[in-house]
Amino acid sequence: MPSEPPAAKPNDHGPILRACRDAGRIVVFAPARLTLASGSLALLRGIIRGLRQRGMADIILDLSGCVYVDSAGIGELVSAFTFCSNSGGSFSLNRAQKKIHDLLQITKLYTVFNHFNIDYSRHPLFELSPQDTSALVAARDTATAGPTSLFLTVREGRIQLLPGRIPGLYRISVGADPHQGLILAAPYIIADITRTYLHEEIEEFEYLLNSSSCTEAAIQQFLESHPKFLLGQEYERLYPHVILERGDEGPLIPDFLLQPFGKRFCDVLDIKLPTAQLVVGGRNRKRFSAAVAEASAQLRQYRDFFEDPHRRDSVLQRYGVTAYRPRLAVVVGKKAEIDDDILYKQIQDGISGVEVITYEDLLTRAKKFLLL
Repeated sequence: MPSEPPAAKPNDHGPILRACRDAGRIVVFAPARLTLASGSLALLRGIIRGLRQRGMADIILDLSGCVYVDSAGIGELVSAFTFCSNSGGSFSLNRAQKKIHDLLQITKLYTVFNHFNIDYSRHPLFELSPQDTSALVAARDTATAGPTSLFLTVREGRIQLLPGRIPGLYRISVGADPHQGLILAAPYIIADITRTYLHEEIEEFEYLLNSSSCTEAAIQQFLESHPKFLLGQEYERLYPHVILERGDEGPLIPDFLLQPFGKRFCDVLDIKLPTAQLVVGGRNRKRFSAAVAEASAQLRQYRDFFEDPHRRDSVLQRYGVTAYRPRLAVVVGKKAEIDDDILYKQIQDGISGVEVITYEDLLTRAKKFLLL
C-alpha cells in the first residue's frame, strides 16, 4: 500500500505539499482534504501555476492519500486541467480513491482527465510551496545535467545500448607483485532507474486494459503518450489518426501509421478493444471473429487508398510521410484462445495480409524489449 502523504504543513515558504519526479512528469501528492475551508485549493493552485511557469509540462495529482473532495475541490481539479491544457501542458489524476472516483463519475467529469494507477510511494519526495518549487526543479536539472553513461552489450544475440553507472573506483593488480602494476578500474553496472520507469509504464497499461471502463479512445491516447509499446526495435516514429481524404466518399482515419527505421513508406495499424472476441466456431471449424474480419476489411481499405499516387502525394504533402502497399496489423483481444499453434497459424492464414496481434502479445513484446 502506498504511504499516505502528510497533510500540508508550513515551512519557511508557507504551506507545502510533497512531490516527486517520474521521468519528465511531476507528481504532486494531494493533501487529505481538497476543500475550500481547508485552504488546500489555493495551495494546490499556486503550486501548479508555479510548476508551469518553471516549464514543467506534465503534472500528475496523486490522490492516494486524499479522502475527501468538496464541490469547490472538484472545480479546482477542472480549473487545473484547463489551465495546464491551455498553456500547452497536461494535468492527470493518479490513484483516486473510490469515493472520489464515484464523485467524478456522478458529475460526469471522469472522462475529462487521464487516469493512472501508479504507486509512487518509493520515489524520493520533495517539498513544494507556491513560493518555492526550486527543490524539484533542481532535482530535474541535476538528473538531466551532463552526458549519460552508455555501454554496448550483447543479449539474446542482439547488440544493445544500455544506460550505466559507475559504482566506484578500484585498484586492481595486473602482476604477481601486489605492490606493482596497479591500475584504476571502474566497473559499470546497468542503471535500474530506466528499468523501473518502464516497468511502471507496463503496469499502467495492464491496469488500463483490465479496467471495465477501458475504451478504444483511452488505449489510443495511452499509446500516443507511450509510443515505445508500438515502435519496439523496428519503427522510429508513429503518426496517429492521419486523415486520408477521399472526396465525396468521406475520409479514412487509420489509428496509426508506423514508419520503419530508414524507410520512407509506413505500415498501418488499427486498435480494437481487448474485450473483443478473437476466435469463434467449433473445434474443427475455428475462425477469426466478425470483429477481426471487420478490422481486416478496414485495413485493406487503407492499403488500397495508397495505390493511388495522387492520394499518396497528398498525404506526403500534408504529413511529411506516406505509405505504399503497407504491412497491415490489428491489435485486438487479450489472448489467442487457442493452445494449438499450428491451428492458430492456419486461422491466421485465412486473413492473408493482415497480422493479428493480441494485447497479451503486445505486453509480452514490451516486457522483452522495454525491460531488456
